[in-house]
Amino acid sequence: MRWVLFIGLVLGAASSCGGGRQASSQRSAHRIPTKVLHLGALPREGVAVETERLGKPTLTLIGLDGHVYGRLKLAIDAGSELLRNVVVVRSPNSGTRYVLDAAGSRLVAYRSRGRYPRALSNVTGRGCATFARREGVRFVLCARSRGQAYGATSIEVTGAKGTRRIAGPPPHSRPPPEQSGFWRAAYLSPDGRTVLAQWSADCETPTAFFAERGGGLRTVTGDRDWRKAPESVALGWSSGGRAVVQLLEGACGYGYDKPGVYLIDPHSGSHRLVYETRRSFAVMWSD
Repeated sequence: MRWVLFIGLVLGAASSCGGGRQASSQRSAHRIPTKVLHLGALPREGVAVETERLGKPTLTLIGLDGHVYGRLKLAIDAGSELLRNVVVVRSPNSGTRYVLDAAGSRLVAYRSRGRYPRALSNVTGRGCATFARREGVRFVLCARSRGQAYGATSIEVTGAKGTRRIAGPPPHSRPPPEQSGFWRAAYLSPDGRTVLAQWSADCETPTAFFAERGGGLRTVTGDRDWRKAPESVALGWSSGGRAVVQLLEGACGYGYDKPGVYLIDPHSGSHRLVYETRRSFAVMWSD
């Protein structure tokens, strides 16, 4: 599946990045003309969903309230996976890349990864990478050992008082060197209490989990045996504190009855459908 990236590739790319998101120049020669984009005012957060038909992609822009703001003949670029809630798109004809500027309701020329928030940063010699910071501590994904090139097996919080593991691999996962899965992405909730984490297992099967800061790991769908849970992809958090997750129809694993992008309450487990999807790839945007 195209959304899967080995953690080593992510860490390597993240280590070469720096800086924050900046406004792109109005004078860019590669900016898509305004007349191509008839979207009106986009919300501060939403999802971009790519669906292919007969080899031709269609990109649909949807608010988290389910409202469709527009459709474009563009594809989501793999560069989006290295960034945090930034939508990078690509023209299927020219290959030119653009970034969604939701505040300006437009697409602007893609510059370099260093201009946008990174999914993982500050790689250490131990093989850990930061995915969030809060109140003087860092939340990190860590490999089992320094010599392990990829495969984060633990989610940890580290600060002046030391390091504490929030979660290791899901139960019944095979340990290294036979390890068949790894944590590939993680997002911290707005209140700092819950981590939305992405586990990639055999056959690149995705499963999203909630990992509580105080300890405890559970699937976003509430299934007791995560190996039988429907395939799920963590996309991020809404500003209201709900996890944004894509529940899939299933490829190597189990599928969800009604695939789509959902808002999931980490406390009650309630699901609300944002947009139904089939054979689609989704990326979340937020400011």
